[in-house]
Amino acid sequence: NSTKALFEDSKGAIWAGTLKGGLYRYQPVFDVFERIPLLGETQDSETIVWDICEDAQHDILAATNKGLFRLSGSQHPAARIPLTTKEEYYPLKASVDGAGNLWVSTPRKGLWTLPRGSMTQELVPAENFPTTNIKDLYTDSEGDLWIATDDGLFRYAFRTGVFYRHQLTLPNPRDKSPTFIRSVVETSPRSFWIGTSKQGAVHFNTNTGTRLIEFLGSGEFARDSTVACSVG
Repeated sequence: NSTKALFEDSKGAIWAGTLKGGLYRYQPVFDVFERIPLLGETQDSETIVWDICEDAQHDILAATNKGLFRLSGSQHPAARIPLTTKEEYYPLKASVDGAGNLWVSTPRKGLWTLPRGSMTQELVPAENFPTTNIKDLYTDSEGDLWIATDDGLFRYAFRTGVFYRHQLTLPNPRDKSPTFIRSVVETSPRSFWIGTSKQGAVHFNTNTGTRLIEFLGSGEFARDSTVACSVG
């Protein structure tokens, strides 16, 4: 079976997401490799696991072709987290910011979030986020969320609840600034490598960015024109 995602949790367990084979966990202490069932799965289910992450409560979250699933402790099977709209969906990426808010990207449906402490335990749409073409989500060492998209690089600053757009500048001023961003990784505090489409990898030392729009803890965006700014 093909492996789509690998993740090491805070307890040292290794998680593997597979192509049509579901979710697996390896516990080095016991030298045990086991398949983790997802709620609603049958023996014939072909579950694709695209991404795996861990939240502030040390629950494991798996982004699959059947939705986002949460595994709490040793509880089996993992339970599905629905959208507030009750629509079917499949997330490609998932990440948790420094405040414990869960963020999920979906094809065509864009960016969704589950704010920490939410009473409903449903994903809320980030309706005013500028683009739905999201390729990667990454939480840096300070807890900010980076969002790689077909329309540029964005950052959610969790301490202030504000989104920023970051313009990438190349050494040659005649080169066009990359906008098709595919991946993000931090190699040292506030120093990043950015994977682009057709323009290679770019080394990026973070700047302040262009302020876009404020995100409210309730899962809504502020609509005050003094807060929301146009994309530069």
